[in-house]
Amino acid sequence: SRRWIEKWLLIQVAILLVTASIVGLILGSGLEYLLRIPLKDLLPNPLPSYGVTPFIVAVVSAILITVPALGIPLLGLIKTPALEVLQQGTAQRSWKRLLLVLVPVLPLLALYANNTLVWIVLAGIAALFVVLAGLSIALTKLFSRFATKPAMKLALSRINRTPITSGLQFGALSLSLMLLSIIWLVRSDILAAWERTLPADAPNVFALNIADYELANYLETLDKNGVTRSQAFPIIRGRLTEINGQNVKDVE
Repeated sequence: SRRWIEKWLLIQVAILLVTASIVGLILGSGLEYLLRIPLKDLLPNPLPSYGVTPFIVAVVSAILITVPALGIPLLGLIKTPALEVLQQGTAQRSWKRLLLVLVPVLPLLALYANNTLVWIVLAGIAALFVVLAGLSIALTKLFSRFATKPAMKLALSRINRTPITSGLQFGALSLSLMLLSIIWLVRSDILAAWERTLPADAPNVFALNIADYELANYLETLDKNGVTRSQAFPIIRGRLTEINGQNVKDVE
């Protein structure tokens, strides 16, 4: 019966989610520990504990993504009548299950509601996605007119048969490749542009957490070795919020 199938699928999804969460948390903790090995000389020992917050965030994120990723196709499978399997097109498809996409979207909207930069970036990505998808569909339709080989005609005909799905796939692939290309191209330009803004004699080495009883010996060692240094300044933990009563975000 349909009720038995729903119960069986729910149990399978729950087992899969619990297993994947346990394996993922173990692998994540192991990778984090392995990353410490090459950096052990640079990191303080012992490192502060990261607590349980990362584990909770990881599990909650997995659940929010799982709800639409598995819920949409499984609801479509459960609601499909037996006649639809034998004769495609007899059942009316419901788009209500697509509302499950809001499960991960709504928390993100609440989290970044006041972040204007995030909305600008998302709007740009969405607009670019639509442009790339439309351009891909137009190109496939254009290529289908000039295709001469039967295999190429068949492939283009299959792609043009479902333009929305093909456009989504083309847009996602194009956008991913474009973002990877941009990251690869600008990875060195950003650092080079930042270095050009620094004066030639800008300090490039800093020493922190020097106790008062160690300061004199440390400076004496630098002077004996002819190391050019600046004056020693006290260091405190803090965040710059205002300059002469003006918010730092408003200072150009």
